[in-house]
Amino acid sequence: MKTNFSSDKINVLLRPFFNQNGGYRNFREYEIRSLSELVDKLVGYNLWSKFLAIYPFVGRTANSHSFNIKDINQYKITWTGTLTHNNFGVISGGGWGDTNFPLVLLRNNLNNIHISAYNRTSLSQSTFDGRLIGVNSLNILTNYREAGAQELNFTTANGGIVGYVYSEYSNLGGYGYKQSQVSTVTGRGLMVGTNCDKCYLNGEVFGEWQPLLPTPIHPQCPRRILLFANRYETSVTSAARVNLAFGSIGYGFSETDIKNFSEAVETFQKAMYRSAL
Repeated sequence: MKTNFSSDKINVLLRPFFNQNGGYRNFREYEIRSLSELVDKLVGYNLWSKFLAIYPFVGRTANSHSFNIKDINQYKITWTGTLTHNNFGVISGGGWGDTNFPLVLLRNNLNNIHISAYNRTSLSQSTFDGRLIGVNSLNILTNYREAGAQELNFTTANGGIVGYVYSEYSNLGGYGYKQSQVSTVTGRGLMVGTNCDKCYLNGEVFGEWQPLLPTPIHPQCPRRILLFANRYETSVTSAARVNLAFGSIGYGFSETDIKNFSEAVETFQKAMYRSAL
C-alpha cells in the first residue's frame, strides 16, 4: 500500500520497527503518522527513557503487533490461542500473548516500575478471569520459587480486585476496586499501575488500597509478563476476552508523568480511530 506521508516526518526511532515489517508500504498513512506523533510526544515529555517495552499494536497483523518499538530485538510477544489482530488492536477470544519480559526484572526495583494497558472493553462485557497485562503466580505450596505478582487485573468473575495487583516484601496488596464497587465503572482507556503504589485510569487515580495476600516475587521466579492471561501454577488457566490497543512496561511515573503519558496515548488512539473514550 502506497503512502503519501513523507518519510522525513517520521521519528527516526521508529525506523527499525518499520524496516522489520517490510517498510512503510505495509502501513496505512494514519498509522505511520499516529505512531510517529506518539513517539514525538513521549520524547518531548521526557518519558521515552522510562520505557523498557512499548507495544502500540499498529499494522493489523500478529507479526507487527508483536514488536516492542522501544527495542525491536527485545521482548517480542509470542501469541497463543484465539486472537484477532486488526486496526482496533488485539482482541482475545481466549488466547494470550507472552511478552517474554521476565517478572524477576521488576523484583529489585519495585518502587520504580510501571505496567500499562489500553483497554477498549467495558467491565460489564467481561465474564472471564484474566489480566490486561501482567502475571500472578502463587505457587506457594507446589513451588515457592515460582511465586510473584505484578498485574493489571480486569475481571470481576472471581470476586477479585479490578486494578493494580502487586507484591513487594513490606506492602502486599493492590490498588483498585472490589467486584461490588465496579458496577458503574467501565474500565475503558489507559490503565497504569506504578511503583507498587497506585492505579490510574485515564490519568486519574483508580480505586483505593485493597489488602491482599500475593507473595513476594521470588528471585528465581521463571514467570514472564503476559497479555490477557493469568498464569497459575504451571499453565495459563484463563484469559480476559477483551480488546487491547496498547501496552507498556518500564520504570515508574510521577503524577505529572501519568498525566502526560495518558494524554499522549489517548491522542494516539484518537488518531488511530479507536479511542475507547
